[in-house]
Amino acid sequence: MHLSKRYCPLSAEARAMLQIQARRGQSLRSISRLLGTSPSTVRRALARQDSTASCARSAGRRYRAR
Repeated sequence: MHLSKRYCPLSAEARAMLQIQARRGQSLRSISRLLGTSPSTVRRALARQDSTASCARSAGRRYRAR
């Protein structure tokens, strides 16, 4: 049986948690288990964050603006 998964963007709370866990040095897999999402979603979310916009809230604004 093939189940298709639909992309669901991370909430502001999830992005904040991701940011905290990444700063603590947690692995992508452990963060993804904590958030209930795939490691690739975590990797992409971290890649979107740059040094000038490290705030989870501004990452959400940039996502919604696209």
